[in-house]
Amino acid sequence: MFPTDLMIVKRTKNGIVRPVFLSSDSSDLARSVISFMKSSVNHNMDYIDRGRKEIEVRSRNHKVIRGLFLITERMSKFKPPSDLDAYTIRKKIFSRTPIPVLDQTQRMKIFMEIAAEIGTDTSSVEKAMYGDKESDQILIDPPETDPEELCRLFNLEQVETILMHSVSMDIFKIKDWHTVLKRIKSLGLLCTIKTGGNEIQSISVSGPMSVLERSERYGIRMARIFRSICRERQWEIEATIMLKERDSGGKKTYSFRAGDEISDYFPEFSEDEDKPDSRFPVVFNTDPVAVPGGVFVPYCSLNLGEREILINLSVPQSIDEDRKIRSYLSGNGILMENVYLLFGSDKKIKGEICFRDSIGWEELIHEISARYPGWSTGNEIKKEKNENPDKMIQIKQHLDITYPDSEKMLDIIEEAGLSPLEVLETLGYTVTWKGLSMIVQKKNSSGDGKR
Repeated sequence: MFPTDLMIVKRTKNGIVRPVFLSSDSSDLARSVISFMKSSVNHNMDYIDRGRKEIEVRSRNHKVIRGLFLITERMSKFKPPSDLDAYTIRKKIFSRTPIPVLDQTQRMKIFMEIAAEIGTDTSSVEKAMYGDKESDQILIDPPETDPEELCRLFNLEQVETILMHSVSMDIFKIKDWHTVLKRIKSLGLLCTIKTGGNEIQSISVSGPMSVLERSERYGIRMARIFRSICRERQWEIEATIMLKERDSGGKKTYSFRAGDEISDYFPEFSEDEDKPDSRFPVVFNTDPVAVPGGVFVPYCSLNLGEREILINLSVPQSIDEDRKIRSYLSGNGILMENVYLLFGSDKKIKGEICFRDSIGWEELIHEISARYPGWSTGNEIKKEKNENPDKMIQIKQHLDITYPDSEKMLDIIEEAGLSPLEVLETLGYTVTWKGLSMIVQKKNSSGDGKR
């Protein structure tokens, strides 16, 4: 999304706000920006900024030009003017002189000393002195895009910038609700599902202007959800937007609506999804579950042998409602775990599974296995017993000798390529958990194993 000062909108007297989109008629502006960026290879950002200002004057539409340049700069690759570390070079310079040296002869003397010390030339040292400044970064790879695509990216970022200022956003007409909901949950957004006849009718997402804390960071995540929405074949959004008035400086509420009839104004793209490794027993597109007052849509499920454990990805602000749903499902024989995403200054919730910014799948599987020991069907161990009985006898002997060293016992089983929980349960041991540590005990024994 753009900075707010690059947002170009039309506001009507009856309280509607509309973004100004670029069409194919604006491709000449986009073409001039792309052409300039390609001609600026091996020049620094300061040079590019000067060129941008010249194009702004000629076009007389500085917001559009600045927006197009901002997009192309994000798509480009830059490098520092020197391969030397700027901080290290500055430290060496200032250790030789506590105040800036204005005399050019003295400056060159210091550069020569440092160059000799680290085995390089004076030019590299001089370039590296402030080589981490943004204005000194060198363009090495301009964006590979065309004018029409650049205009579509501009339009997308205009909508995202508007949504940065939303109080709420209602989403309608989606065929694949699970994909959009999964994205909403993975971004840590607060939402309410509205149903009719146990089917999802719409989703209402709380906007950054209604969230008192961390509104800017929340707003960025709010804007990002639009990319998932506008990829759908059918979609519609209605948002309440709060914008600052030019004259009074106060804020006024506006309505914003968009739908699939304008999809052609946006680029076609695919977003990277936070998918777990294929070895993990994770299933998406889990069916909604009816709960009092509506439906619960799991983020995913973990299929652990014959057990299915639903995963609710949520944020700390929803913990009370999450616990009510978990209690209700548990009373109906459905296993569910709440998993919380933490952002900014959010603190970990005692007794709950928490991750900062995104899910750590391996850690999640480990934590769930700790909460549901003995999850397997036992098919693996039965097969091994039938096909290789001597191997199982040897494993049992090694385990008995190694007991109560839980860690070594696990190593023995894992080296054999078997599931520790299945083998231990089958061969006369019980498994309990202390935090994330596994404790192995012999059945009918009160002695603790050590891990």
